[in-house]
Amino acid sequence: MYFIIDTSESVALQTVPIQSLVDQIKRFIPVFIDKLENELYQNQVYITWQFGGLHYSDVVEIYSPLTSSKDIYLPRLSAINYLGRGTFTDCAISNMTEQIQTQMASGVNFAVVITDGHVTGSPCGGMKMQAERARDMGIKLFAVAPSQNVYEQGLREIANLPHELYRNNYAITQKDTLDIDVNTIDRIIQAMVWSAA
Repeated sequence: MYFIIDTSESVALQTVPIQSLVDQIKRFIPVFIDKLENELYQNQVYITWQFGGLHYSDVVEIYSPLTSSKDIYLPRLSAINYLGRGTFTDCAISNMTEQIQTQMASGVNFAVVITDGHVTGSPCGGMKMQAERARDMGIKLFAVAPSQNVYEQGLREIANLPHELYRNNYAITQKDTLDIDVNTIDRIIQAMVWSAA
């Protein structure tokens, strides 16, 4: 399970104070992780979870390697700040794919990409190409909006098909509130368990 967090200007400048939307993302992920449980699904598939993450703008910063320890992961997540500047989502997805390839055990791998879908450049071959490369490596990509202000076509380029499973209007907060959208988390976990089985 890998979290890719867009901390570029297009996300960070949507709210006042600037850091507040990034702080919302940093609240969303711990709620998500708390709901992940190692389990035997339908007496057939044993699911175990590891999590890692990076955040990006026109640079990529890996804030946590893959780990099964919340005690390691969560402090590293809470330490990130928005980067500002441009948005090179293709480079972020490329870095994630590399991290999963070098660190993950075999099995089904998932990535949750939290971005508004806007890009300012594509120095790593383009978002669509890197998303397809990740999919070719067996990584299933979910696209989650940080707010209601999104470029939906960009989110759909990231997400696996069918979009009803991997995009499906996922958002970190409920519409018109700052409350974490637990329904988004539950639906993504359900989709992950279903596709891993």
